[in-house]
Amino acid sequence: MNRRRPPTKHPVFAIMDDLLRIEPKEFLFSIRRGERAAVHCTFTNLHDGPISYKVRTSHPLSYCVQLNKDILQKGESKAVLIQQEAKETLPEDLSACRDRLQIIVVKLDRPELQDLDIESIWETVKMDDDDVFQKKYTVRLQLADATPRPV
Repeated sequence: MNRRRPPTKHPVFAIMDDLLRIEPKEFLFSIRRGERAAVHCTFTNLHDGPISYKVRTSHPLSYCVQLNKDILQKGESKAVLIQQEAKETLPEDLSACRDRLQIIVVKLDRPELQDLDIESIWETVKMDDDDVFQKKYTVRLQLADATPRPV
């Protein structure tokens, strides 16, 4: 049986937004030559049951995501830190950044997922399952202010 979803105009994004609130809503990194840049996020479960999320990056060697996957109970929030490695040279065109973050969410309503640890959940689910939702975000860059940070 083919379990593919019929093509429609972005209903998955609407469902995804009903499951997980991500603040801030965009991933804007303030970069400075030779220093890591970071975005501090809060992920909040909006679903009426537990969910699990996973964050993937288009350039895994350039980004570090702390709590890149976890389980959120109903109404629970978690802090997620996304760091971009230091750049020795700054890009001439900041708008040319093509890096992306993909956030995947699975509802943990299925009995076979409810007692699994985080690693086992993501080994079990398949991306085309009906209870798996994903959204891609484009990374944006801006220059950090030129004022040196206090030591």
